[in-house]
Amino acid sequence: MIFNNGTLILSAAAIFIVAFASLSSLIPDKLGKRIKIDSWWKKAGILLLIFVLLLVFSNILGQKTGFYPSDEEWEEAYFAKQLIDPSSEAIVGRMRHGFFFPAIFVFGNTVFGKINGPATINAFFLISAVILTGILAAKLSGKTWPGIVASLLLALNPAWLYGTAVFSGYPTLMSFCLSGFTLFAVLAVKEKKFIDYLGMITFAGMAFAAKIEYGVLFAVVGIAILMGFDRKEYKKSLLVAAIALIFILVLTTTIVNMREGDQFCGSEAQVGLVSQKIEKAVGSSIIRPFERIVKKIGGWRFSIAYTLDDIPRVIDYWTRKELLPISLIVILGIFFGIFKKDKGILIATVAFMATTLVYMTDCANYVQRFAIPNITIAAAIAATTIRNIPAEIMIKRKKKKRTKVNEFDLGSIAVIIVGIMLLFYIPRAINNLAYRRIERPTPEDMWRVLSHIPDTATIVMTSHHNEMMQLIFLENRNIKFVSLNDMFDRIDKSDGSNICSPEMNFCGENSYFIYTSSCDFFEHTKKICDTVSGFGEKIVSFDKIGVSIYRMVK
Repeated sequence: MIFNNGTLILSAAAIFIVAFASLSSLIPDKLGKRIKIDSWWKKAGILLLIFVLLLVFSNILGQKTGFYPSDEEWEEAYFAKQLIDPSSEAIVGRMRHGFFFPAIFVFGNTVFGKINGPATINAFFLISAVILTGILAAKLSGKTWPGIVASLLLALNPAWLYGTAVFSGYPTLMSFCLSGFTLFAVLAVKEKKFIDYLGMITFAGMAFAAKIEYGVLFAVVGIAILMGFDRKEYKKSLLVAAIALIFILVLTTTIVNMREGDQFCGSEAQVGLVSQKIEKAVGSSIIRPFERIVKKIGGWRFSIAYTLDDIPRVIDYWTRKELLPISLIVILGIFFGIFKKDKGILIATVAFMATTLVYMTDCANYVQRFAIPNITIAAAIAATTIRNIPAEIMIKRKKKKRTKVNEFDLGSIAVIIVGIMLLFYIPRAINNLAYRRIERPTPEDMWRVLSHIPDTATIVMTSHHNEMMQLIFLENRNIKFVSLNDMFDRIDKSDGSNICSPEMNFCGENSYFIYTSSCDFFEHTKKICDTVSGFGEKIVSFDKIGVSIYRMVK
């Protein structure tokens, strides 16, 4: 196999290094009158120093904030363990997503250990997303201070701050990828430097290698090429397009086997997610041709039925109290950008719309964790709008005289607007910070729980699939881990009483069950967890994190 585990790690490292190295285009050749940074090795040294400092601060922040994934991130951590296991088979074909996240986990776990590694990597992408969003706003507006405004709008916004904390992992990583991609897309259409196009392509490749839905960014790359180059520069445009095509072809070979089935949109897991009215609309003669096009391009994962059904959800999310001020300013900024033919605003808007549309069309309801990365672009456009529209008004009032706009006056206006916005949603932010994170145990908590499982254990059961993956990731002993929801089609749906039957044989003397708060999420899971725990005796309880260990005695 071409993409074995070692190759995947090297590929992820190469993509990240090229993407990070592309940031050298942001370093000026001079700092003041005396300090020259006009050689590649000086810029490389500065980038390396920035990278090390980011890692140091990320490790500190990661230890404070922890790692609380709510979706498939522990599964990716498990694959990270498989990547460096010499006896493990290639993970290509077994992953539901791309290889980038597991590969980057390998770096974090190797440098910072299993306990702090995931949290440090998450914090690294968190901090980097805030910085890149600030730079994006500075490049969009042409001034520095809107970048500071954008970083504040992002970092202090409850929707993003709480979202990246509760949904640790993919939302944070994709915030980093999307902010970096949009930054280089803006630079590419404005400055037409090859290194900016390379940065745009590698950030798109990084996002695609992490989550296949973000392959839509390569369509944005195509639009950026058309917007950036003139007809006379067709050779340059063909070169950039060829590089993008190579990225697409190489990365696609790693994900062709990740399908969950040709009828994913109509699978049992998806039934009931789309209203009957929408299903009838998709079957109409008007929409049916478009549905066929979507299926042809996206295959089993996409349907216009979900696009139509998700429209109210998208409107509902972006008009929430904590996002409404930004949303209104962004809409104003987009219209202003169209009126002024601002290529930067236009390409940023295209990136925002493309990534929103792909998740509306994806065969899953549009939920918070899908929308969180787009807040980076929204914050950058909002900050740019806060600067540019008052500036335009000032220029008009001066009756087209050739006078410079007073940036101090603009900054004062921005302070007032941002202050009002912060007052609008800071109470929500305070509530979110005080909110308990659904009592999800940290890796350190689960490590302590595992220490109470004796070496003689052969089977350890837990409620949720992600908890099972977390335990496999942390444990090095030869123990078989089982999740009850993975066995849902085999156990008694009423109460799970057949879990100890001879056919299943999960209740031997060396079998254990870890009861966690995820048992209480749904009534049927709680009933099954209570039944299974009733077959055992409690040996230890961790009341603070809502975890108990039972030794099976039946």
